[in-house]
Amino acid sequence: MNPPLEPPSADFRVTINGMPAFVHQARVSAVPFNRVWPGHQRSLDQTEIASFVSFDADFGSFPVTVRIDVLDRFSDADLDHVEIRPAGYGIRPIIDRQNRTLTFTLAQPRHLTVEINGWHHALHLFANPLAAYTATDIRSPDTLHFGPGIHHAGLILPRSGQTIHIAEGAIVYGAILVHRADNVRILGRGILDSGPYHRGEQARENEPGGELLTTGLAAGLPRENINYLGNIAAIESRHLTIDGIILRDAPLWSMNIRNGCHDVTINNVKIIGQWRYNADGINLCTSSRVHVSNCFVRSFDDCIIARGVHMLGEHTPVNDVRVTDCVLWCDWGRALEVWTGYKSARISNVVFENIHIIRTNQVALDLLTWWGGSDTTVSDIRFENIFVETDPHPLPPVMQENDAHRYPHPVSLPPPRHCPKLFSATLNDPGESWKSRLFRDHAYDPARRNVVFKNILVKNVHFAAPASCDSANVAIPESLVGKDDPALHIQDICFENIRINGQKAQTLENLRLSVRGDVTPPALR
Repeated sequence: MNPPLEPPSADFRVTINGMPAFVHQARVSAVPFNRVWPGHQRSLDQTEIASFVSFDADFGSFPVTVRIDVLDRFSDADLDHVEIRPAGYGIRPIIDRQNRTLTFTLAQPRHLTVEINGWHHALHLFANPLAAYTATDIRSPDTLHFGPGIHHAGLILPRSGQTIHIAEGAIVYGAILVHRADNVRILGRGILDSGPYHRGEQARENEPGGELLTTGLAAGLPRENINYLGNIAAIESRHLTIDGIILRDAPLWSMNIRNGCHDVTINNVKIIGQWRYNADGINLCTSSRVHVSNCFVRSFDDCIIARGVHMLGEHTPVNDVRVTDCVLWCDWGRALEVWTGYKSARISNVVFENIHIIRTNQVALDLLTWWGGSDTTVSDIRFENIFVETDPHPLPPVMQENDAHRYPHPVSLPPPRHCPKLFSATLNDPGESWKSRLFRDHAYDPARRNVVFKNILVKNVHFAAPASCDSANVAIPESLVGKDDPALHIQDICFENIRINGQKAQTLENLRLSVRGDVTPPALR
């Protein structure tokens, strides 16, 4: 059944085993064009409309046949250039040019993209397993249930022990803040859309777009906590489960797990339609025992981040974080990141494993400190079994200078062609505009900075790109370790079985690795 009031995609029709499936729309970034928050949102001429479809199937019983009807946006000639990503899935559709259809089968749950003559206006396909929860769970008196249809919920503040269920066919306009509540579950196959709401700094109480702020302040929440609310945020909460839902159009970070949350499970969440400034995917901030699995994230800014002390009231370390079996598309920033800032922080035991990065713009695998705190240690970080893809002509990131500035047309971009970094571990100073925003309430002494990265393993990483990716006609991404800054110290970093376009890197020069500052020599195996 078509969700009421939600127009279907104008670009694709999809059937699953012969049954029609509703194809939704989502606004996404069209170009990697960013700026420090200017007090207003991105211009829509920097965006485009993509499509997505989500369905459940019992893959244990039989394979699923997917048929895609390609509509008028795409020419017949475009059908000569069809890609399904991740490329590692090895899905090759049968193309019927006369009827303009693509057909393929799936033997297991998959999250993937179907791209016709490039990545613009792509179809995102989310093939889910059958839900593990039951009708009894949904009908419990402790369940807030949103059935099929449109719901204008605003700010949802679940209590301990409560389940929020967003059913397939439901579109809930709102946001969820789990605030000092334990044993909360957020389940379903429906859509949580935060598009009607302003970013916290832009929102005004009792004005249109400020509904989340108005409700949050009335509940006694600090404004800063509301400012960092996207689709879902959790603060000082334990035993949280988020499973199966789709998150669309957040005003800031889509998901924000922060302030000492622990025992958090995030599974089979699909994040799409993140086009606004600072629209990260999943931020795991000063929290522990967090497992993220089987998720799809397409975000404008960074996809999945383990983040040290940064927000109001944060003081706990990040520890025991595992991110596995995810598919990522980053339109502007970093795909996988471990981040610390100007406040002292501890981050340890973070694993990123079995990840397909189908597209990133700046860095695939990143350890980054902004400025650096007086006592920061990042240790025991592992990137393993990571598959990184890129495009023949990736668009370079450009910082917008003012409202009149426009992203340059690709043919006017100077050589060399842009190629994202594979790995980076460094310290940056992002500039005075960020300092004026972040340092207002924090005493910062640059002379006392001390940042240590140690015990970093980058293993079984595969980078694949067309040969035309850079000016040398060989797509070899650069990597960077260190910084010419006495505050940063890097120890015990190892690269093992790194393959660039199928060739194993035998030397650090093969990795185009730059080493700067106080770094013990990296190992290569």
